[in-house]
Amino acid sequence: MNFPLKRPLSAGFGLFLLVQGHLAAHAGEPQPKYGPKATPLLRDHQYFRKAAASDFWRLMPFYVPQNNDYSCSVASLTMVFNAAINGNGGSSGTERNLTQDDLLKSVRGIPLRELVSEEGLRGKHGLTLDELRTAVEQTARRQGLRAHVTTQSFQNLSLAV
Repeated sequence: MNFPLKRPLSAGFGLFLLVQGHLAAHAGEPQPKYGPKATPLLRDHQYFRKAAASDFWRLMPFYVPQNNDYSCSVASLTMVFNAAINGNGGSSGTERNLTQDDLLKSVRGIPLRELVSEEGLRGKHGLTLDELRTAVEQTARRQGLRAHVTTQSFQNLSLAV
C-alpha cells in the first residue's frame, strides 16, 4: 500500500522506521543472554523437576533480591536466616521474616550498611570472610539461634592444581 507524502522523509526518521520494523519483527524472539546453548527457565524447567534440589527448595520461599550490585551478602544472609527461623514447613501467617534492613541494623562492629551500599566505604564494597562471619554470628545471636562459624584462609591463591 502506498501513502502519498507531501514532503520526503528525513534520513533520521527513515532509520527510525527501519529500526522499529526490525524490533517489531523480532519482539517475540528473546535473544540468548548466556549463549546459544542456554535455555531460560521460563521456557524449560525440567532440570528442577528431575533434580531433588532439596536445599534450593528450602531456601526458595525466602528469596529476596539484592538491594544493589553490592548487597549479595546481605540478601543471602536474609534468605538463610528466614529459612532457619521460619522454615518449619508451615505457613501460619504469623511468622515475621527478617528484612535486609533488619539485618543491616543488627550487625555491630563492622560498617555493614556502608560496605554494601552503592557508594561503598573508602572505595571498598562487599564483605571479607571475617566480616561475613561476624555478621552471621551477630544475626544468629539476635535471632536466638546457635551458630558456629569458621573461616578458612588459603595461602595458595592460584587455581592451578
